[in-house]
Amino acid sequence: MSEISVVPRIRELDAYAPGLSIAEIQQKYGLSRVIKMASNENPLGASPLAQEAARRHAPFLFRYPQGGNPRLARALADLHAVDPRRVVVGNGSDEIIDLLIRILAEPGRHSLACFDPCFSIYPIQGRISGIEVRRCPLGKDFSFDFDALLRLVDQSTRLVFVTTPDNPSGCCPPREAVAELAGRLAGIAPHCLLVVDEAYMDFAEDESGASLLASGALPDNAAFLRTFSKSWGLAGLRLGYGVLPPALADYFWRARLPFSVNILAEEVGLAALADTAFRQATLDAVRQGRATLRDGLTALGCTVWPSAANFLLFQLPPGAGPARNCFEALLRRGIIIRPLSSYKLPEHLRVSVGDAAENAAFLTAMRDILAAPETAGAHMNARLPLVTLDGPAGVGKTTLARRMAESLGLAYLDTGAMFRCLALKLGPGAEQLPEEELRRRCEHWTFSIAGKGMSTALLCNGQAVRGEVRTEEVGMLAARIGTVPAVREALRQAQRAMGAHAPLVAEGRDLQVLSGRRARSARHAPFARSGQPGRTRGTDHPDRADPPA
Repeated sequence: MSEISVVPRIRELDAYAPGLSIAEIQQKYGLSRVIKMASNENPLGASPLAQEAARRHAPFLFRYPQGGNPRLARALADLHAVDPRRVVVGNGSDEIIDLLIRILAEPGRHSLACFDPCFSIYPIQGRISGIEVRRCPLGKDFSFDFDALLRLVDQSTRLVFVTTPDNPSGCCPPREAVAELAGRLAGIAPHCLLVVDEAYMDFAEDESGASLLASGALPDNAAFLRTFSKSWGLAGLRLGYGVLPPALADYFWRARLPFSVNILAEEVGLAALADTAFRQATLDAVRQGRATLRDGLTALGCTVWPSAANFLLFQLPPGAGPARNCFEALLRRGIIIRPLSSYKLPEHLRVSVGDAAENAAFLTAMRDILAAPETAGAHMNARLPLVTLDGPAGVGKTTLARRMAESLGLAYLDTGAMFRCLALKLGPGAEQLPEEELRRRCEHWTFSIAGKGMSTALLCNGQAVRGEVRTEEVGMLAARIGTVPAVREALRQAQRAMGAHAPLVAEGRDLQVLSGRRARSARHAPFARSGQPGRTRGTDHPDRADPPA
């Protein structure tokens, strides 16, 4: 038995929660076409010049790139009219964030400050690096309370992160407010770096008036981040850059892994920078599409927050039902947007700006869903068949449930496997965490089912749950974690969502909450093994079945 142990801060870490993929939704719902408006990608795709550069340089994939990517750094310095010594490039801006934290902060001694919610990589990489993460709530209107943020700063604070325009709200304060923040921070904590993440700044109506980087007046204690993933359309290549104080940039190059920006990313990035026509077309499409979506959602009664980014944050009209139901209803129509439970905003949704056809399809789907709110929730599927089984251990429930699902052509759900899988994800000792922390961690794991009958697969964040959950150790973890109300409720919600959107046979734990209606009929049937009586229900989505054994 291996005795390899993982340090606690990694064992207890919440993973980054990406948006759903097109392939995942095609498989789950049997769709041939899916529109993805969840990950803030470029609605026009990638630049033709960038695509041609990828083809032209593919034969040189066996070569290392030039150390430090000087041609790309020089081109970016020219773009922003800054000293080339300030410019660094990385494997996405994520790499730059990670290195800034590790260069400036010592584990166990230093802290960083950011807003809550925010881009999750800031707190994730902070925790990985072993430094304290301090978070300040955004205003109720998602505005920045810089006074409250500065109150988190003391002599141990080495970095303060601000995203503008912000994600997920799109809020964009004037550049003068950010400049004032940098000045006040310098007075409070001279050794602290203000990191201004301008990943979405290209899409602001007045970039020169909103961007401190564009102003050219760069504070000595500020670093600025940009990315090729959005307006340049290169999310799949992972390419980002920063404009740092020159001395800090020098340390960055010392700490960066060699060749982290590969030769293809560098060449394609240079080609993308040269395609100014494509970039302008992207900015025009996003700004026009943003207005179209804003006006369309507002006309449907939604609350839409002002955005300077390539996405919109919105809430459904009163009485329209839970945001999660709307999200699921859109998925069934082949449209992926972003639910925001991972941001602790369960009643908010975020939609990326698509092209004209995608925006129109989304608004049409929203109009249909909101015109008949029941179609967004479990009521739409109130007559989908649902069979639940429970009974003592060892009487053959699993075999019977699988055979029944096969014969009826339904999906099979083992709710106990959900408990074991989540226990494995949360790790030993999770049951001792505060309930709010556990609830937050549970939001990072989404369950779904794919296939029917014996070929049904239980998925967690799109990945099949496999035999590793069947070990005795995981079973013991599940037994402990299954007593925690926050965990049980998270899994009940996941079971309810699956029971509302798929005909299935389910056996295991907490079956009384698989759907939103009470059972109207029940019948008892014996199990084949051990002479033990089991119980089975056939219902139109019962709210209550027999309690789990």
